[in-house]
Order: sequence, then C-alpha cells, then structure tokens
Amino acid sequence: MKRISPLAATLLLAVMAGACGGDRSASLTSPQAAAYDARPGHSPLPRVVHRAPGAPRFGTDSASFDAVAGRPGVVVIGFADGTPLAAFVAGPDALRGATLGGRPVRNGEKVRITMRRVDGDRFAVAMEPSGLVFNPAAQPRITFSYRWADPPPYHETLRVWSQDAGEPWRALEGADDSWLRTVSAPVPGFTQFAVGY
Repeated sequence: MKRISPLAATLLLAVMAGACGGDRSASLTSPQAAAYDARPGHSPLPRVVHRAPGAPRFGTDSASFDAVAGRPGVVVIGFADGTPLAAFVAGPDALRGATLGGRPVRNGEKVRITMRRVDGDRFAVAMEPSGLVFNPAAQPRITFSYRWADPPPYHETLRVWSQDAGEPWRALEGADDSWLRTVSAPVPGFTQFAVGY
C-alpha cells in the first residue's frame, strides 16, 4: 500500500468534508471534454499557475477509479514527495440521476473516472469520461493544492477555472483555503480544469 504524506492526508480529509457538505453555488451547462490548448491568445484567461522552481517533480500523470452510485470515490494525482496536485472527491449520491452522453447512468453501473495532467508544468487537468454530468444536488468537488505553485502577484486571487471544448475559460464559484493552500470548486460534469488567476 502506498503511503501518503500528512499534508496529503489533511487535504483529502478537508476535501471529503467539503464533498459531503455539498457546495451547490456553481451553475454550468453540461460540459464536454476539452484538450488543453496553450496557443498564445487562444484562452487569455486565466493565467494558469506553474510548478515553482525547485518544486518536486510531478509523481503521477493520471489516476482512475470505478465510480458506482451509492459509493463515494476519490482520485488524486500529485508530486513525487506525496503532496497532491489535484484531488477529485465524489460523494455517494454524485451518480444518482447522473447522465453519461445524455443517457441516465444505470443503478449498479460502473463509470471509470480518470484524472490526467494535460500540460507540462501547469496546474491543469482533464477529467474523463466526456459527457458525464453529475447529480446537480450532489456535485463532486475538485481541489488543487498550490503549495508547490509559482505564486501569483500579491493582489491576485487563485480560483478553479474550467474550459469546455471550443469555449472560453470560466471561473467556478468555489473556496480558497490559505491555511491548507488549496483552492476548490464543485464539478457539474467533466471537462478541463485549472487553477489560475
């Protein structure tokens, strides 16, 4: 069994508590899958944060779990020192009433959920499968740790952003915990996510 750092454990507990509480403040249309597009001028916002000089290398590029209605689930990717980069936490009701590609997710159906890094040193991930839209009353959460991020200018606030295929970036309503150095937001469905300002 792989051990995780105390910081990672603390982050996971905080994220899981948030997932059970359910922040329903974000409202987005059903997102589609998106590939990270770093072309200059294509997506002027946000300024996605990068891994800081001297930070540990990324330890994992992707991770998955099989989600089933009625069971909670967690997927985390992180740094080589055990610090998480991003954690996705789904409560037991996230798949109740969810749809996949427009059809209802059946009771007992397994949905393979994958988080993967999508660009070199940037704090950006893509979530799959595309077309998965969660129960709006029990949306999962995505949380980024910015402990190893190159800090933004002092007057800027970090937020979680999402980008649907071919659409501009959008800031999600969420929370910044400066003590844990995390920023999080509810996830209506799967697309690309990043932490930036």
